[in-house]
Amino acid sequence: YFPASARTLTSSSSTPVRTSGGRHGGTAVILRQADLDAPFTGGLGSFKLYVLVAYHLRSHLLSGGDDRPGEVLLSFLYRYGTLDDSVSYVDDWTTTPLDGGGTKIAEDGCAAELDAVYKLHLICGLFGLCYVRLLAATEELRNALRSGNRTKSLVGTVVSAEKLGHEREGAERRAAKVNKKGGSKAGDGGRKPAAEPKFKRGRDVIII
Repeated sequence: YFPASARTLTSSSSTPVRTSGGRHGGTAVILRQADLDAPFTGGLGSFKLYVLVAYHLRSHLLSGGDDRPGEVLLSFLYRYGTLDDSVSYVDDWTTTPLDGGGTKIAEDGCAAELDAVYKLHLICGLFGLCYVRLLAATEELRNALRSGNRTKSLVGTVVSAEKLGHEREGAERRAAKVNKKGGSKAGDGGRKPAAEPKFKRGRDVIII
C-alpha cells in the first residue's frame, strides 16, 4: 500500500519497522486517480507524501499499532483525513490535522512544507472519504466471508481497476514502441548500444 522508500525514511528511528520492497504505492494511486498528485497544480507530490507516510508509520507504531499493510493504510487515511464527528476521535497519536495554515510535517531530517499544497483541503477530504468507504467495505467483506462468498476487493472501493488497466495498457504500448526502435540483431540481445550525443549544426539542440 505504501512506497518502499517511505518505509526507508523510518529505518534510522529507534522503533523497528519491518521493511518490504516492491509494495504498491496505493496512496499515490488514490491521489493520481483524483488528479491530486501534481505539485504544480496544488496537489501532493511524491516526496511530501513519503514524509507523511514515514511520520505516520513512526507515530502508528509508537502508539502500539502493527505494520500490517491494511492496518497501516486505514490508520493513515484516518490520521490525515477530514472526517465528521461520527467517525472521528481526536487524539494526538492517531490524528494529525493538515488543513490548517503553516502546516509542516518533519521526519528523520526530511520536512514537508504544505503551504503550497493549495488543494490540501480536497486531499484531506479524499483521505477521509476513502477511510469511510474502506471501513464499510471491510464490514461487508467480513459478512461475505462468513457466508463463504467473497464478492469484491477492498482496494477496489477506493481505486479504479479500469483506470489502472488503461494506464498499464498505455505503458505497455510505450514500452513496445521503445523496444521496436531500439531492437537490432538477435545476436546482441535486441539492444542497440547507446548513441553518442551529436550536435546539430546551427542549433543548440542535442540529438540522442
